[in-house]
Amino acid sequence: MSKQMGICFHPTDTELINYLKRFFKGELSLNQQCPIQFADIYGDQPPWEIFGANFEEKFRCFITPLKKLKTEYKRFSRICAKGTWKGQTGEHLTRRNRTAPVVGFKRNLKFETSECGQKNTWLMVEYHVADSFFKENNHILKEDFVVCRIKKKKMGKEKNVDHVMRHKLEMLRELLILCCLNLIIIKTTPQGKIKLGFVMNKMQLRLQLRNMMFKTVLMKLLQWRRERQRWK
Repeated sequence: MSKQMGICFHPTDTELINYLKRFFKGELSLNQQCPIQFADIYGDQPPWEIFGANFEEKFRCFITPLKKLKTEYKRFSRICAKGTWKGQTGEHLTRRNRTAPVVGFKRNLKFETSECGQKNTWLMVEYHVADSFFKENNHILKEDFVVCRIKKKKMGKEKNVDHVMRHKLEMLRELLILCCLNLIIIKTTPQGKIKLGFVMNKMQLRLQLRNMMFKTVLMKLLQWRRERQRWK
């Protein structure tokens, strides 16, 4: 998403609906500086192509046209390239707060596809403007446009990778400490003070540590390799 450097775009539900209202009024310019872009979500592109390669962003927002199943019907088709957006919930009313009037409604959808690596990955919230907006602005034609918030859901493997690496590094750290402790003896001086000493001289200690480290790291590498093969 193209936006000004340093600006974080985390709109609330009502803020997204306000963007859509401005679009209907002709007050919203969907240029490169706008945090919301125009896209045909229910067209001939799958969500990963619309979302783009910049997966550093957790979500992207788009204004998109809806497509009726038939001209006289009120139902819409949510089929697009390589899959279908399936509704996960019914319509939820959107208000600024509990006592405020309804400004719109939203529904949650999930992209269903047979594409490898894209199953159960894409989630979307679709926002509609309430009919009251068009009654108050009767000069504006009610058109079938919505604003959508799309995000790529992290899979379990992606979620856990940082945690797994931290856990492995912590295990390695503990093993190193144990290796060192096994080569240290505790002495008590006549004055009752505790003194640490090594079982062997520096050269022997260095060689022993090297051997223990090599064996430990080799065992851990083999274990990690087996785990990676199970992930695949």
